[in-house]
Formats: sequence, structure tokens, C-alpha cells
Amino acid sequence: MKPLIAIDLGSHNLHIATGSHQKGNLDISAMGSFLLPEGAVYGDRIQNVDTIASRLVDALREMGLTTNKAIIVINAISAFIKDVDIPSDTKAKDKEAIITNELRLNYNIQDNFVTQYKEIAKDGNNAMLASYRTVSVDEVHVENCHDVLRRARLKPLAMDVNLNALDKLLREDISINEKPLNKGATMLVDFGHHSATAYIYQAEKPLFYRHISAGAGEIERILSDETLVDLEELRHTKEEGLDLFGEEEKTRRYYQILKAYFYSINDELRNIIKFYENRYRETKVERIYLYGEGSKLVGLDSYWESALGVPVEPIRSISSVHLPESNRDPMPFINCFGALIRY
Repeated sequence: MKPLIAIDLGSHNLHIATGSHQKGNLDISAMGSFLLPEGAVYGDRIQNVDTIASRLVDALREMGLTTNKAIIVINAISAFIKDVDIPSDTKAKDKEAIITNELRLNYNIQDNFVTQYKEIAKDGNNAMLASYRTVSVDEVHVENCHDVLRRARLKPLAMDVNLNALDKLLREDISINEKPLNKGATMLVDFGHHSATAYIYQAEKPLFYRHISAGAGEIERILSDETLVDLEELRHTKEEGLDLFGEEEKTRRYYQILKAYFYSINDELRNIIKFYENRYRETKVERIYLYGEGSKLVGLDSYWESALGVPVEPIRSISSVHLPESNRDPMPFINCFGALIRY
């Protein structure tokens, strides 16, 4: 397959990867992360198409990319997502009507939303039912995303939601950090700038997910409010390797300020794990992998391992993804890798 470009549009950064997918493996030729101008994206919504497109053009030029077919990845927090059980023998047109009705009843979805769905499981207790994961995004957001690509002289090939991208990437025959995924349940936490998403993968079960409203970008905002230190100075200090969990007097003071923030996330992660393990009683979450912008926070893996009582480590490698020698850090690009998988 010819190389494609995947662009993960975050609230703070553009993450870009180019590569090709063949026979279950991804060959990545280039990756890059680029800071978005302030205010270009607010939360999960595009505020200025031209500003983002201009930044994308500069990024593609800096990476030396000439491929023009692109997939854009958005956060599932931008969408309405629901799993719907439908009789297995339902005809396609009736299936669409059932899904549309379910979304309207639960979320008041109107005709100005773009909806897609895919089968994720057969009901183990009732072979007559099939479960479908439905994703609905308002068409203004879809059009804005496609406009970003078109104005950057790219050809929009598809839009992917991060949930779907990760679902394509995870398989029971792959390993993360040289540890196989085919045993027990594995949590993956995408710790982004504006929010976080916790996923739980287990072979032969639909990918489980929950959103967490706190993101890594809140760290410098909270510290700036409490210490009156400049926000950008704190962000730079954090990105340069500040260990918020260390023993130095300065970092201990910072941690005390952030304690409520971290305790809140800890509680959410514990509740997610507990809910999943109660739902699938024979299952325990045996390992947690971190990725995304916030996962680079020094000491975070050890802190969460102690707080949650589960081994935690950042993603360093995925057996099905072959990275270029120039950049061996996969953590910011996991959503891009999944988006590059096209069937």
C-alpha cells in the first residue's frame, strides 16, 4: 500500500505520522509533533481553520512530506458514541434506522450529524444479537476538519476517532514493550493536554473506554494560579523534565499544590478499573500503558503504579509498528498509527 499521512488534531499539538500498512504491520517513515497557535483549537473544537491549515503546511514542509492522501484523527470526546444491540439478521437499511433512532432518543441527535457504525461483537449469551459501536459527529466539525486538510493541499481520505484508531491497532497477537497482549486485561491511558481517555483491552471483548475531563495542560495552569509564576515558564520547566514527584523542596511544594488534581485522576482510574473488573468478573487489569502528551511527565508511571497497585509503564514499542531510526518514541503518535491501518 502507498504511504498515507495521519494527522492527530489535538487541543494543543498536531501529531503527524506517515507510513504504510501491509500484512498486519505498519512501516512508519516519519513522525513529528508541532505546537498549535494559541486559540486555534478550544477544547475539542476547531476555532480557526486557516490558522491550523497554515501550521499544517509548515509542519509538512519541515517533515519533507510529499504524500497528499491524509486521514485526520479527532478525539472521541467530540462525538456521541453508543453501543447498540441489534438482531443479527436485520437488513442494512433497517439497521441504520434503528441506530439513528437510538441516537436521537439518547442524545437528541438531529439530521445535521454524520453517523457511522461497525460491528464489534456478537452477544455471547444470545447469538441472535450483534453489538454495534456507533459514532456520531456534527457535520460542521467534520467539514472543518476536512477544510483543514484541503487548505493544506491534502486530499481527505478519511476521518478517524481516536477510539476507533486504537481499536484497529490492538490485536491479541501483538506485544507492547515486548509483553504480549493476549493475557488478561490491559489498560491504556491517553493522557492528553485537555483531557484523558482510559481504554481497557482484552482479547475477544469490545474495547472499553472512559473519558477523564482532566488533562496534563491543567498542571501548569494550577501551578501558575497558585504561585504567580508565568504559565509558559512553568510549561517549559515541565517539558524540560521537572519531577513533580521528587524530593526537592521546590517539587514537593508543587506536588502539594497539585495533590487534589492528581488524587481526582487517581480516583477516576480506580473507579474505571473497578467497574470493568466487576463487569467481567473473571478479569483483572494486569498492566497499564501510558501514551499521549502528558505521559512524558517525569515520574508519572511510578506514581500511578504506587497509587493504583498495578504495573505502569510508558509505551516504548509495539511489535507491529516499525519506527524510523530518526525517531523511536511512539508515545505521541499512537492514534496516528491506528489511523494508518486501512481495510
